[in-house]
Amino acid sequence: MGTNATDRLRQLTPQNSTIQFREADTDRYGRTVAEVYANGQNVNLQMVQEGHAVVYTQFLNSCPETGSALQAAEAEAQQQELNFWDQPNPLMPWDYRRSN
Repeated sequence: MGTNATDRLRQLTPQNSTIQFREADTDRYGRTVAEVYANGQNVNLQMVQEGHAVVYTQFLNSCPETGSALQAAEAEAQQQELNFWDQPNPLMPWDYRRSN
């Protein structure tokens, strides 16, 4: 699953593309949480739509323009069982990290 998401992210952000970040927040480890745009396309939304990424709801308030679109995209990807959602019991990334 992770390697497929990495490969897709590379496709969406090819070398020499214009990458822009809209900083949204900082996580508990001090890392920047941001919306990523490649050539004007919202990469976060694309990855969620395709089931390669999940929505971290604790940061949605920091993304008022795209929060509802991200949630709708995730619900659709989950319903269609795309990529991450094609598992019988998907383990959310935050639960995976907590258990390892």
